[in-house]
Amino acid sequence: MKILMGLILALGLSVQGAGSAIPTFLIKPYLYTIKGQKWALGWSYTADGMNKSDVTLIQNGQELTLHGTLDNGLFTAILPLPNCNFGNVSYRVGGQIDLAKIRDVPCPEDQITTRFTFMADTQEGPKFDKVFAKQIMEFDGSAVLIGGDLVQTGDHFDDWINFFDAFAPVFSTHAVIPVVGNHEYRNSPSVPYWKHFFQTEANDDFYSIDIGPVHVMAINSCFADDPTMRLKQLGWLKSELEKPARWKVVFYHHPAFSRSIANNPIAPKKEWLALQEDYVPLFETNHVDLVLNGHTHLYEHSFKDGVHYLTMGPAGGIMGSYGAKNKYALESHLKRTIAEIEASQEELRIVTTAIDGKTVSEFTLNKEYTSTDSEGPQE
Repeated sequence: MKILMGLILALGLSVQGAGSAIPTFLIKPYLYTIKGQKWALGWSYTADGMNKSDVTLIQNGQELTLHGTLDNGLFTAILPLPNCNFGNVSYRVGGQIDLAKIRDVPCPEDQITTRFTFMADTQEGPKFDKVFAKQIMEFDGSAVLIGGDLVQTGDHFDDWINFFDAFAPVFSTHAVIPVVGNHEYRNSPSVPYWKHFFQTEANDDFYSIDIGPVHVMAINSCFADDPTMRLKQLGWLKSELEKPARWKVVFYHHPAFSRSIANNPIAPKKEWLALQEDYVPLFETNHVDLVLNGHTHLYEHSFKDGVHYLTMGPAGGIMGSYGAKNKYALESHLKRTIAEIEASQEELRIVTTAIDGKTVSEFTLNKEYTSTDSEGPQE
């Protein structure tokens, strides 16, 4: 009997028993933010796996039943949660037995240490992605920032299946906070699967979200793929950067400074130049603490005029190559990396680890803080 049951599960078949069924997911449930304003769950079943739209949400012992909407095979359920401090929350989607516990996101004023991770370029390496997924689970943060190129080719649905499958344990409980990369635009300038999975058009997906004392601003730097994005976000970003915040972090796909061949002046695409001309001055004027990027497929830490720039090595894509100068580089390696970020009111600590779990680099930013400081850092 045990052998038969194992064979049934291995084949992905639904099993009837005790009045319930084990669902067969095509996309396992994942938690994400819609433009930093709403929390949502997405999931889908295989054709014969199940077709249930209900979600059981349990918050502080109170049970609520939600109903997801179905669009092209994908269910989406908007969770009635505040932006932060939503407490003890668990859920299960239709057909599941076990509850998944959502990691709480602290509010900006909370006097606790906030933890989240940053990675980029997961695009074509499920076997590498699963190693990093394990590291993220061990780090035990509340959110995962992804700096673009989630998949190798944006209009290949199988690439998206592999992406969500590799990170399924993480995405079911951590908030997924992504930005668009150039690979999402491949073969389809409208980036339809971005809207499909994240409920926002790629050319409208710039937003902010608070993760504890860290004010995170996400923008779309794919100026070569969509030239309208270069100016479209600038007014919003300037206004957002001018708001008081304890820590200001901006993340997007293309780095402004890098030793990568992608930043060579003879390279056909020059997103880095647009960033240097239009965006970097805003970072410096408004005292941004940290900028997070991907794209070049190498790890790099740069520093210019008070702003730290951290580019992650590829979580799953092929390794990059050097071919440009970067006079602001403090450190550079051809390594697959992920950044673990801890933030309190006084410190922002960034530890970058390689796929073997060894530390590549670490640095800490400090600011004085008092309990009456509600307007940002002390001068």
